[in-house]
Amino acid sequence: MGKYGKWLNLAGKIFGGLLIGAPALEAVNDSIYNNNWLAFPSYLTYRYSGYNPTTRTFDSNALIAAAAEVAAGFAVMKLFSYIARRF
Repeated sequence: MGKYGKWLNLAGKIFGGLLIGAPALEAVNDSIYNNNWLAFPSYLTYRYSGYNPTTRTFDSNALIAAAAEVAAGFAVMKLFSYIARRF
């Protein structure tokens, strides 16, 4: 790793972490918008798994979206680590 590699690697970790945490940020946004912090765990569960404990329903689209965001976060981390080795 050269002069800029460690910073590229750090940037990749931060950006990937934000992608992985995006469903959690959406759950926080739902809690703020609905002004109901007691329902935050159910919002978080819904955003990551697609299961809504309040209505006991399952949304496969939400699960696929969360899985894609988490996979994209790990892929970005790995991609930036490969790029960082070159610089």
